[in-house]
Amino acid sequence: SMVAALASKEAEEARQNDAMVDAGREQLARLQLQSEAIGRISNSDALLTGNVARLSREVTEEAARVTGVARANVWLFNEDETELRCIDLYEANTGTHTAGTIRRQEHFENEFRALKHARHVDVDDPMTDPRTTGYIEAYLKPLHITSMLDTVLQVSGKHLGLLCFEHVAQPHHWERDEITFASQLADKIGLAITNRTRQQALEKL
Repeated sequence: SMVAALASKEAEEARQNDAMVDAGREQLARLQLQSEAIGRISNSDALLTGNVARLSREVTEEAARVTGVARANVWLFNEDETELRCIDLYEANTGTHTAGTIRRQEHFENEFRALKHARHVDVDDPMTDPRTTGYIEAYLKPLHITSMLDTVLQVSGKHLGLLCFEHVAQPHHWERDEITFASQLADKIGLAITNRTRQQALEKL
């Protein structure tokens, strides 16, 4: 009947409104956590003194805590941008930091190309995304990475490396605020690199 159809339509609209309110609440909670994390990183001694390794450890821990990723890592390019070296990998489930893995350009050609023209690569399904097909066998499969967000570290337009967020064994769609948060954290690492360069120049005087 017409009445039943109207009631059903109203119930559906109420459900959609509730879902929007919930999504809005979730986003506000995320923004609050992100803002607090950026505040802590901004006040870090490691940022001011240009201690890039220590700041990277602080950033990856904050990133994992706020976004819920299992893995957060920082990579720096070599001089000619043909390979990336991991200076910090934080694994949330064990609370451990490691470093030293190398990613070479031949494995990451598609993503490297994408990152030359974009600030980030957000991949909800790395197994099928053309930008990440180069390292399915060597990296994604063995680590069970199901969703990744890679953000460029840059200073004065030069690409210095990447900040990577990786979900393991769970699907995830990257929200705009998470992408912004990653860019803000990447900027802090870029600033630490600048401060380190300045510090080294002063020591040479």
